[in-house]
Amino acid sequence: MRIDPSTGQRIFEPDGDTLGRYLESNAQVSIIRGPIGSGTSSASCMKIFKFALEQRKSPIDGKRRSKWCVIRDSYPLLEHTTIVTWLHWFPEELYGRFYWSKPFLHEIRVGDIELDVVFMALEGPGDLQKLRSFELTGVFINEMEFTSKAIFDEAESRTKRFPSKDMGGSNWFGVIGDMNAPPPDHWFPQMTGEAPPADDLTEEELARLAWPAEWEYFVQPPALLEIRSPDGETVVGYETNPGAENIHNLADDYYEKTMRGKGKAWIDSRLRNKIVHVVDGDPVWRQYNADKHLAAKELRPIMGHD
Repeated sequence: MRIDPSTGQRIFEPDGDTLGRYLESNAQVSIIRGPIGSGTSSASCMKIFKFALEQRKSPIDGKRRSKWCVIRDSYPLLEHTTIVTWLHWFPEELYGRFYWSKPFLHEIRVGDIELDVVFMALEGPGDLQKLRSFELTGVFINEMEFTSKAIFDEAESRTKRFPSKDMGGSNWFGVIGDMNAPPPDHWFPQMTGEAPPADDLTEEELARLAWPAEWEYFVQPPALLEIRSPDGETVVGYETNPGAENIHNLADDYYEKTMRGKGKAWIDSRLRNKIVHVVDGDPVWRQYNADKHLAAKELRPIMGHD
């Protein structure tokens, strides 16, 4: 990160190819998945401002207007994580007043930009009605692994509504999102084909769950690499991946210190960016090793054999 000496504004520089491609994407839906500490939340905040800068000018007064909603699964997390990141990049003294009544609102007025960003917690399908009164340019879903498919669908449906045609319309509408690796029974990896769909889905539901070709999905490299035993069957340790993204913005030995005291499933999910189940407690079968005992692909019966 650099600071512009003339304005005091922080300058975001994506530390990694995947972050850069996500930031530049103009797809109607673009989602990025990465390890913790990989810079996805900051990149998503900057992506909102990028779209505001690129917005079409109103023929009425030349203003570039856009309206966004930032969604998280609870207000405490929204206030103490997402908004902290947002205000780090867009402090009130430089960009405009932040209103601390729920749902939170930041009114950004810089040059010809009029950007309203609403911060709202949606904790389940019962909160969907909160979205239905919004007319939005875009939605940012932060930590999307905690978001239901119903909330994602409703959020996407509220875009394409602001600014209106008589205000000049918009040259982009859509949804952006970031996440750590979700479990395989989450709707998102089922939609992208990274995990098998639920057994109880109908053919019609399976067709609707397919990932549209025009949407974009970015997967960052793992933060840690496994160190294996000479026979290759056992993980004996980890080392920081020199190709990990955003690593230059983290404290020294960030990932080595973060993994201490954590189980393999947690490390695989949060630090190695793998779609796995993370469960609490001790395993019933302690000798089980997913790398050794779990097939890499579905095993089908061999015809003609018992």
